[in-house]
Amino acid sequence: MLAPGLVMSSLLGSAPAVAWEAPPECPTAAEVRARLQATVADVPRAGVSEFRARVTRVDAQTWRMTTATRGEFGTTERPAVDAGRCAELADDFIHYADTVWRTWALDEPPPRRLGVHVRVAGQVGVGLLPRGGFGGGQVVLGLVWQRARLEVGLAADGVEGLQLRPANPAFRSDWARGTLLVRGCGVVATRKVDVLLCGGVEGGVMASRGGAAWSRAFPSFNVHAAPGLVWWFHRRVGLWLGASGGPFLPPLEPRGAGGSYGITRFFFAGGLGLEFRASP
Repeated sequence: MLAPGLVMSSLLGSAPAVAWEAPPECPTAAEVRARLQATVADVPRAGVSEFRARVTRVDAQTWRMTTATRGEFGTTERPAVDAGRCAELADDFIHYADTVWRTWALDEPPPRRLGVHVRVAGQVGVGLLPRGGFGGGQVVLGLVWQRARLEVGLAADGVEGLQLRPANPAFRSDWARGTLLVRGCGVVATRKVDVLLCGGVEGGVMASRGGAAWSRAFPSFNVHAAPGLVWWFHRRVGLWLGASGGPFLPPLEPRGAGGSYGITRFFFAGGLGLEFRASP
């Protein structure tokens, strides 16, 4: 009477279940399972759900193995295989299972990775600072996940020598502004171009200088839409072209002894810069 050892268990990942039934003289089920696991580790998914093998002794010189495979194609029984040693049948089973597994291998989607982008850009526009145009720059860190992106950045803008009182040409002022911006974006990606559809908030402070002394800084907040595109002319370097615009949040316009400084309720800016893929 044979004393078979029977095991059915899953291999790592999506590997098949394995049932190995054989007399004690044969390799154990654990040994067969470990060998097959190591063999198919580089092909983690296939359309096979189970391998079954049963080994019996025909006579003093002959061992016989029957094998069945179950999967997307149904159940297939392989013709019996004879050998002089049970270890030879274990080798044959590993080779057969490996071949079937690779034949029915499924395409594995690429792993989902969090990408890191860094953008350095300049921008010009109207509305963020008093009485017209301004210029400045941004450094933005982007975290990219498939078709979504989170951007966090620092922006600095300024305008020099504004004549705030036409009646008094000597009354001129320099203005500066520093902010933190946070944006969420949807990404439409092609092989060479990423189209960005972003919305965000921006907050910080602005201050003016008349002569050598800077005035006390006061807050500046806005919400904005920020479409853009990145043309990847190199595998890791792209040309970024973008725009932003939207309304200010209160306080909408700071006032001094002379009245309004001329801050508008809306702004618009355009920018150009380089974007770098810091990770694949």
